[in-house]
Parts: sequence; structure tokens; C-alpha cells
Amino acid sequence: MTDRLDIGVAYDIEVPANDYLSGSIRPTVLAGETYCITVPPEQRWKDWFISCGPEGHGLRFGRKKLRLPGQRYFCLCGGVETASGTPQDLFGIGQAEGLIIQIPIAGRLYFFANDWPDKYGNNHGSVRLSIIRLS
Repeated sequence: MTDRLDIGVAYDIEVPANDYLSGSIRPTVLAGETYCITVPPEQRWKDWFISCGPEGHGLRFGRKKLRLPGQRYFCLCGGVETASGTPQDLFGIGQAEGLIIQIPIAGRLYFFANDWPDKYGNNHGSVRLSIIRLS
């Protein structure tokens, strides 16, 4: 995969459950660009011993400690990492089919399982998403 995504080309990205910033695949994005994200159904990953899909699971304990508290545990999420290395503009994806996002700031797009920041060591598996740059 290139650093920039070509318009109209679908790219598959594997998102490891135990990786805070989705591994080495973090394409550069610019403010105002739009992307379409699709997450194929019937994928599973594991939060410690709880198996779930990219929509996450319903555990309620400690949700305020999640990286994105408004989303479920282990919901597939994304964000933009700025040049300073600061994660910004986090958003939920879940089990998306044709989710359109507009990038608010320039940086590197990344994906992650929504978990407590210090609990990625007990996560297992991965999910795959497809992303297309629309503009």
C-alpha cells in the first residue's frame, strides 16, 4: 500500500486487536477528503476472553475509560493522527457497509479496537476493512 490512497481504488486493511494504532498501515489523509469504509460481515476478534464482531460487545463496566467512551467495547474505530503524533477526531465504525467519512484534519488515518488504552496486551485476532478514497 502506498502512503496516499488513490481515488476510486479499494484497499484492504487488517486491523490487529492488540495494536493501538493499527500497525504500520496509516495512510496520509488531507482535510476535506472523503472515504467510504466497508467492514465485511462475520469477522471476529477477542477482547481478553470475550469474542465479538467489529460492532463490539455490550459490557458496561468501565466504559468511561475507553478510548472512545461513546462507543461499545471493541467497536472498530478510526481516527487521524496529527503530525505531532496526537490522535485526533476519533470516530466509530462498527459493522459498517458503505460508511462515508470526511476527514476534518490532515494527518495519518488509523484504525483500532475500542478498549482501555492500557489493555491492548490481552487482545487477540484482527478484522479487515475495505477503504476507498472518494475525493
